[in-house]
Amino acid sequence: MSKIEYRVEKELRVDHMRYLLLIFFAGCIIGWIYEEIFYWITEGLLRNRGILYGPWLPIYGIGALGIYSMKPLKKHPVLLFFYAP
Repeated sequence: MSKIEYRVEKELRVDHMRYLLLIFFAGCIIGWIYEEIFYWITEGLLRNRGILYGPWLPIYGIGALGIYSMKPLKKHPVLLFFYAP
């Protein structure tokens, strides 16, 4: 493998990791917004839920990555049904 091919492969891996990180943080923030709106409607007050400071909840980010990881099963709906929680 030449240096150029190795460099391109490495850049592709880094881009993929950035994409996964973006999915994680987008899931965290969207989940936080959803939960804040839900509790504002049901309880009538806003409070920061979760264990971290800031507008994110990592459980929603992990869920977003889990949904993204099932993307190859899109062509096999029966397997997707059984793998989905």
